[in-house]
Amino acid sequence: MPKSKIPESGVVLGSPGEVARFELAAQLDSILAFTKLRLVLLGAFVFLALGLLVAGAQNSHQVNTQGIAYILLAKHYAGGDFGLAVSGYWSPLLSWLLALGLKGGERFDGGAGCDGIVRGAVLVGVWLVVFAAVVWSVEYISPDLLGAGLLLLAVSGSLLALRFQSKRGAIAAGAFWGLTYYAYAPLLVVVVVSLTGFVWVAG
Repeated sequence: MPKSKIPESGVVLGSPGEVARFELAAQLDSILAFTKLRLVLLGAFVFLALGLLVAGAQNSHQVNTQGIAYILLAKHYAGGDFGLAVSGYWSPLLSWLLALGLKGGERFDGGAGCDGIVRGAVLVGVWLVVFAAVVWSVEYISPDLLGAGLLLLAVSGSLLALRFQSKRGAIAAGAFWGLTYYAYAPLLVVVVVSLTGFVWVAG
């Protein structure tokens, strides 16, 4: 009768009860770690939301030249004047978001507008960027952060779609790639190069 071999790692398995307790402890540690992560992300989101509200209230008079252009285009979109709204220079996504706010009765005469809200949704959990977003929301209206956030979502979505061979994930990633271009047209080069690389890896 062959003798039982001792595992090379030297780990000796105990009774089934000890194994069950070990597995339960490992699961509890995983749940606690995930809970802490969720609390950190929630705290960042709450801080950013409150920071944007306070910063917007205290700096409602501030607006930069790009902000004036996007707000004006948003007013054209909201008023249905597409002949003036459609521009070959300004990327349209931020103006679309601002136009939705105008239709809802909002007035974007200051710096902390819809761009700050979208940035808050995209940059949750990154505390360093949280502080920057609060400051930037009242100093500079620009689609840069919106485009950067959508670009990161597109890249992460593409990686997940490649890993799990998910058609739905690929469609969602494609939508994010398209929104990235609509948010900030100069990112078109990054979009084309990135998609070419992903197609080459997938093929």
